[in-house]
Amino acid sequence: MRSHFLPVLFVAAIGLGSAAMAAGYTATGTIKALDAATHEVTLQDGTVYVLPKTFNLDAFKVGEKVNLTWAMNGKLHEASTMTAAG
Repeated sequence: MRSHFLPVLFVAAIGLGSAAMAAGYTATGTIKALDAATHEVTLQDGTVYVLPKTFNLDAFKVGEKVNLTWAMNGKLHEASTMTAAG
């Protein structure tokens, strides 16, 4: 029984790490630029986030403070959500 414990513990640890990575990151900032053609938003710090093609950028404007939920995909910051901040 004891010999099966370590592999199970190892697999559980890997699974928890993957779940944390899938959850993504959050960012808050002020919109510097919006590009509806590429579905990109650039924040004042210069970071560019790519939003899903179905996302409606018309609801946002330059100068607005927003919250983004995002994850890295290669070298891209892929945002899954963007909402107005407070």
